Amino acid sequence: MSRGGFNNKGGAPTKYNDTMIEAVNKYLDEEATVEKKHLPKIESFALYVGVKRDTIYKWASKHAKFKEALDLIKTCQLEMLVDMGIFGGKSVNTPIISIMLVNNHNMKSAKVDNNINGEIKNEFTDEQITKIAERVTRGRAKNGDTPSAE
Repeated sequence: MSRGGFNNKGGAPTKYNDTMIEAVNKYLDEEATVEKKHLPKIESFALYVGVKRDTIYKWASKHAKFKEALDLIKTCQLEMLVDMGIFGGKSVNTPIISIMLVNNHNMKSAKVDNNINGEIKNEFTDEQITKIAERVTRGRAKNGDTPSAE
């Protein structure tokens, strides 16, 4: 007889079931919001469902639909980081956002070349710039903002 009704040979029973995908959506809708000033993170989702981060990644390696749901967390995180970085104002920690964009989303930061007139060199790819511009446009459209004629 297995504990908790789960069949898991050896070790503690798994908490994973099909409701974990619904839990990702609930986490994103109710917890990881701009209003709550809570950036979506896989680590926070792990705390939300009461398991370790490593457990989340093990589940993702075994369940393709759950992996897709976790990818949604990273997509929402990227969306929020870009929006906060562009529209956030004084309360945003720009270096942290930059680090997360570089480490979690494979983006390269713009660098100041102090050896040549202090010019900013853009190291974003054209594809990354296009994606960021599309996100900004979608975000403005969601908020009812219209681009200026500048």
